[in-house]
Amino acid sequence: MRIIRIIIRIMIVFFKSADAAQAGIAYASMIQEGDIANREHIQTEVWNQMNYDQIEYWNYWNYNQTKRWNSKNYDQTEKWNQKNYDQTNYWNDPNYQQTEAWNTLNYE
Repeated sequence: MRIIRIIIRIMIVFFKSADAAQAGIAYASMIQEGDIANREHIQTEVWNQMNYDQIEYWNYWNYNQTKRWNSKNYDQTEKWNQKNYDQTNYWNDPNYQQTEAWNTLNYE
């Protein structure tokens, strides 16, 4: 801001006219708008990076969580399958033996 004031004073001293002062003010305004635009651009870049990092974090967390759930569900399914298989074998064996006994009894 200090540089802008110096430029305006120099223009007023050299030209000593209202037009020069007006031109200096317009120039200073243009510089300030450029600074604001630059700051906004930098802020936008910072927000974009923050959002990107947050999304990356969430994606990584969701991926890991999904892997954990899939592993847990797979393990649980394996346990149920084994339990059902074992139970079926347990039921089938007595039923088979009973059927054989009845068949033998009926056959004789």
